[in-house]
Amino acid sequence: MPDVLAGIRILDLTTGPVGGIATAVLADFGADVVKIEPPGGDRFRALAAAPLWLRGKRSGVLDLMTDAGRASLAPLVATADVLVVSGPPGRAARFGVDADRALAANPALVHASITPFGPRGPYAALPGYEGIVAAKAGRMAVFARQLRRHGPGFAAVSVASHACAMGAVQGVLAALLARERTGRGQRVETSLLQALLPYDLVSLLLVQLAEREGKSLPDPFAVGGDMPTLNYHPLFTKDGRWLQCGNLLEHLFLSFLDAIDLLSELLAEPRFAQPPANWDAETVEAARDRILLRVRERTADDWMARFHANGNVAAEPVLTPREALDHPDLVANGSVITLH
Repeated sequence: MPDVLAGIRILDLTTGPVGGIATAVLADFGADVVKIEPPGGDRFRALAAAPLWLRGKRSGVLDLMTDAGRASLAPLVATADVLVVSGPPGRAARFGVDADRALAANPALVHASITPFGPRGPYAALPGYEGIVAAKAGRMAVFARQLRRHGPGFAAVSVASHACAMGAVQGVLAALLARERTGRGQRVETSLLQALLPYDLVSLLLVQLAEREGKSLPDPFAVGGDMPTLNYHPLFTKDGRWLQCGNLLEHLFLSFLDAIDLLSELLAEPRFAQPPANWDAETVEAARDRILLRVRERTADDWMARFHANGNVAAEPVLTPREALDHPDLVANGSVITLH
């Protein structure tokens, strides 16, 4: 599988990690990726993670703000299989590599565009930083319950960047498969805004529906207790490590309570007699306190041994990137390979 894209030439005109991750994945599978950078290099090379998404590529320098730089780029576009661009749509147009002109010069080209808010609309020209997109989309408002206050909350994990990169990979591969049958290239488009939707859990949709119907949203503090939910809770153990639970279904959550020797203890109290989904906020918080204190009594390895013995608990230890390479599932599935 590492050579499945052998013979595919990819021209990477993106800046930063989103396009960088997408083309790094394609390079991992054998594509010849040439990253075109401005004089001085991609300004995001200063990020600590840059070596991750710069791997497996060749680099060339062109000043696309000049006529000479754009003239040098034209023959590269004409001979590429895939062209990946990023940023507001006006950037590709300024460089002469928007989809219309690039496909006119090379009809077999797969033109992949990664934008902040999509190719058109009132926000299309805004900068493509994840924080800006998350703020405009309303994602930051989702975390009000978790922060125990009204107002937006910044999420440090770049979920939109990751999902957007994966969307670009899928779009490019689909377009290459279509080209094998038709001989024609096509345009592929994805955006950070579009990439937020898998993480939305209906909150953004509810906001839009409420605005359309002229209704107000329910108070996020009126239901369910604080975030995170009991089913999807991080846990701090005796040895200072973290476990992440994912017991989203009731029987999984009850198995978790059983594995930490808390199920029978809670069921003995009338306030916990109802199914967990029916617990009010006060009961949820009482259960949370008991769970957090109980988990502090043992090490992460002790708890994971118990969860595995139970066989019906969804939990994983939080690992460093290096530790994750030795995860039994990744190793067993052949997902860890060595690249020189």
